[in-house]
Amino acid sequence: MIIGNMLRRVVPVIEYDKAMAVAPMAVPLGAVTQIVEQATLPSRPEIILTAGVTELLILHSQIMDELRDRQIVRTGNAPLGDYAELLFATAFGWSLESNSSSGHDATDAAGIRYQIKSRRITPRNASRQLSAFRRLPDNTFDFPAAALSTKATVSQRLS
Repeated sequence: MIIGNMLRRVVPVIEYDKAMAVAPMAVPLGAVTQIVEQATLPSRPEIILTAGVTELLILHSQIMDELRDRQIVRTGNAPLGDYAELLFATAFGWSLESNSSSGHDATDAAGIRYQIKSRRITPRNASRQLSAFRRLPDNTFDFPAAALSTKATVSQRLS
């Protein structure tokens, strides 16, 4: 099943990406689904190219605060993991666990537990290896769910 198709059926695009100008395209990747969207923004907006290091760190902090206010991310970690959790939960109707929940990220109506992983693939790092499934022998989840996000010459985003 392609998460992008599920998401588009149940959530209007304006709800999860107010800046989206081009419809997303989903590409199956074996057991993992890769969802890619061509963005209309330049690879690096002018503000990023001209800002100093301190300004970039402040901008990053402000962006993370805004993503948290919009309930896109739930932690202070890199936003891709939180965003992937939100997308899977929205697309499949899962309930997200609290941040302190150990071993799984979401649960469906039948009580099935999901550990959600994501990975950003860039020209600098093309590895598709996901982070470790911790406490695997403890059976803390029933199924894994994974999404890969790519970054090509034109900026692309997981959606």
